[in-house]
Amino acid sequence: MSDGYVIGVDQGTSSTKAVLVDHEGRPVAETERRIAVTHPEPGWVEQDPEAMVANVVACVRELLEISGLRPEAVAGLGIDNHTETLVIWERESGRPVHPAIVWQCRRSTGEAEALGGDETRRLLRRRTGLDLDPTFTATKLAWISRHRPEIAGGLRDGRLLWGTVDCWLVWRLGGGAVYATESGNASRTMLFDVGALQWDPELVDLFHLRLPSLPELRPSAGYFGACPPDRFGARVAITAVLGDQQAALLGQGCTRPGELKCTYGTGAFVW
Repeated sequence: MSDGYVIGVDQGTSSTKAVLVDHEGRPVAETERRIAVTHPEPGWVEQDPEAMVANVVACVRELLEISGLRPEAVAGLGIDNHTETLVIWERESGRPVHPAIVWQCRRSTGEAEALGGDETRRLLRRRTGLDLDPTFTATKLAWISRHRPEIAGGLRDGRLLWGTVDCWLVWRLGGGAVYATESGNASRTMLFDVGALQWDPELVDLFHLRLPSLPELRPSAGYFGACPPDRFGARVAITAVLGDQQAALLGQGCTRPGELKCTYGTGAFVW
């Protein structure tokens, strides 16, 4: 692996970017594909989950073409992604059953307000580090439970799976072999205890959710399965997953308490 190349994929809100890096950390090639964002109703923000997968595959293939590199030389593929966004898909087919509800979407404001007592807000802040807001995935799942009962039923009986964008891409790129996320993405769902570093059943109940299937938690720099040979011409391991802001925090060298950074993208974020 020390002599291999690494591909990093950024699945952002506005575009998909990918970069090929050699074993000394030098960029070899870069590529980008735009991705559409739709607003079917005021305050609603959606994306096509299939477009995310298609963009990632196209970007990685283009990197290999630009560089002339054989896919066998790729030691690992890393993914970072916009967090909080909810994707729901069929376990058997991998087909999405609803547009991705993007982090910016405000449709679940009512669900957040219904839980908005001071005691609840303090509990959420203590367990998750977050302030109650429709941004986070739990409120979007609560909206699905209330407004899309057929989807909620599929989640309850295990026919459907849910996840953030990283979980969705890992599932589809790897041919449905791995249903997993990592702590950084999980921490943005509002269902994750950041002190215990695990899913919190009490928070799942708080949002009146019935979710027998929760993504497995794996290390951010861990093994998330492999893309089969028909994707890129050889098996390519997925060896890292991070939320985009967590990835930027590390990438910009903020590793000690008190350090901060600002990232400019779809928005401006200070962490």
